[in-house]
Amino acid sequence: MMKRLPIDFAPHSPATALARMGVPALITLALGIGIFLYGALQAVRCVGILRQQAAHLQTLRQQTERRPAIAAPAEPVPIPASQAAAVNRAVRQLNLPWRDVFDALEAASRPGLALLALESKAGAHVFKGVAESKEMEDMLAYIDRLKQQQLVRSAVLTRHETNEREPGKPIRFHFEVQWKTGP
Repeated sequence: MMKRLPIDFAPHSPATALARMGVPALITLALGIGIFLYGALQAVRCVGILRQQAAHLQTLRQQTERRPAIAAPAEPVPIPASQAAAVNRAVRQLNLPWRDVFDALEAASRPGLALLALESKAGAHVFKGVAESKEMEDMLAYIDRLKQQQLVRSAVLTRHETNEREPGKPIRFHFEVQWKTGP
């Protein structure tokens, strides 16, 4: 038996080439064309994004060029003596040993005593306080315990009064504490 010879006298054209292809080759061709089109669309999209970014960058450059140059620092303005003294008073007030003061007050405090107010006089190393207690003995013991605190130089009861209108008739008292400045 003789082998069959593929003889085709038709002129070569894309239509005849497609007709001669098998199904797997056609599927591969279709997939290749689809991938090519997807890549082309992505490239067009990326080019558009790059153009937008370039335009935005150009706008930012123009805005930066329009900004005025940073001026040299101004000459220092002399501070009046009264203003300097006020600033120094505020700094002294802020530099008070508040943590130590509160620790001393807390160490001297006992149940039944309530600290209501605390005011400092930084220059004199003094703070004034207002507290309430239920008993006269608690008030006096608090002042004595304040005197024993390491930070405290002196503690003085300056005024006290009994509030007859409130239940339990609490004793409100004012005291003044001078703290130590050195070790």
